[in-house]
Amino acid sequence: MSIKFDKPVDVIVIHHGSLIGIRPNTDHAETWIGEYVDPNAQWFGRQLMVEPRYAEDILNAMADDGLSFTGL
Repeated sequence: MSIKFDKPVDVIVIHHGSLIGIRPNTDHAETWIGEYVDPNAQWFGRQLMVEPRYAEDILNAMADDGLSFTGL
């Protein structure tokens, strides 16, 4: 029996209450964030931390560019 794994999810989204964590899970996601997110953005470890009002726009832009995500 062989197990087939799908491509990994590009981004993991974690709700922290007043902030949303957007954690890149692939090189593609890291590259996207490097190109489109302000270099002075707030990070907590490997998670980009944003207010919920900004998370939807960021995730929609990521999806438009073909990135997949899970969470929330």
